[in-house]
Amino acid sequence: MAAWRPFVTAATVVIGALDSEMKASFGISHFEHALLVVLLEQPRRRARMSDVARLLRVEPSVLTYRVGRLEERGLLKRVTATDDRRVTYAVLTSEGVKLLRDAWPVHLSGIRRHFLSHLRPRDAAAIARVLGSILEEPHLD
Repeated sequence: MAAWRPFVTAATVVIGALDSEMKASFGISHFEHALLVVLLEQPRRRARMSDVARLLRVEPSVLTYRVGRLEERGLLKRVTATDDRRVTYAVLTSEGVKLLRDAWPVHLSGIRRHFLSHLRPRDAAAIARVLGSILEEPHLD
């Protein structure tokens, strides 16, 4: 348990700082940035809403709300599949790509300042190994 409380507190502090910086600079949350990055990494910059929710490990209703906010800003759009009207895709727009391009230096600077600057190379490898093993747990999907 000695590692648990510092982990939770540090994660909250780091994500909170990144969130504040993204909101101040670009008007989107850290989570919304992560959502846009997920779409950027998909073929044709689009994914089923259910797949995005699974990748981000959130309930579909949480994703629907955030997608709506980003859609209002023109950063992504929802498209209904032509072959199955029950399926909706989230599609990154050119405006969303531009925002990600503009946000990258700010986001990277925040990651370096709030997280990476506190790690030695061997620490980073150990943390990556531990967190990777947690994310591989089947019950977390």
